[in-house]
Amino acid sequence: MPLPVDYLKPESAKRLITEPVDLIYPTEVIDYMLQITQGHPALLQMLCRHLVAIANTEVRKNITLANVKQVIEHNIIQPHTYAIEAFWTEFCPQHNCQTAIKQILNNQPIIDKVSKLKLENYGYLTPNGKKLRLPLLEMWLREYIV
Repeated sequence: MPLPVDYLKPESAKRLITEPVDLIYPTEVIDYMLQITQGHPALLQMLCRHLVAIANTEVRKNITLANVKQVIEHNIIQPHTYAIEAFWTEFCPQHNCQTAIKQILNNQPIIDKVSKLKLENYGYLTPNGKKLRLPLLEMWLREYIV
């Protein structure tokens, strides 16, 4: 029986960011990470993995907003970021959602109500159903699809 699994709640997402390693994340860094990932566990883990690599390479504990933006640009918004690319190459074709996604990205209403329902049911849309819920996904789609 399929069970719905949503993104992490903010407190759980904060623990995923801060507890596994002894790094210092200012509040604005954590807030930005939560805003762009919305608590998506795979994307949070990917982001944190690259931030830990930066901290280890530079032998320091402080993580900055510039570090997060660097990781997004150089490691996540890339053509073959699996957690994001799979949405476009696997989920969307399986559920015929590619046209609906392009409509969202072009600020147009979704014509296909079945696609919209699939995107809503899988948690990809904001509650009003007019925008993508996950800013990192939208960044990737705007870079490689639109």
